[in-house]
Amino acid sequence: MLRNFAPTVVAVTGVGEGTDRVELDLVDRWPAYDVVPAGAPDGLALRTVPGRPETTVRMVLVRSDDGWRIEAARRLA
Repeated sequence: MLRNFAPTVVAVTGVGEGTDRVELDLVDRWPAYDVVPAGAPDGLALRTVPGRPETTVRMVLVRSDDGWRIEAARRLA
């Protein structure tokens, strides 16, 4: 489980058209976060992952019965 994983979208730089599937280009960043056991989310970290600076990402979103979900995401830069 990831503790304190909270990506921030800084900018959306491009949006493709679609009704049930949409491709976005965006810039995001991540703070540092911990990987912890799912059964002990408040326990000791198994490892700490450093934050990531602002990065351009292409993300594909698909519509589901429960709302939009990420199908794929990859760094462009």
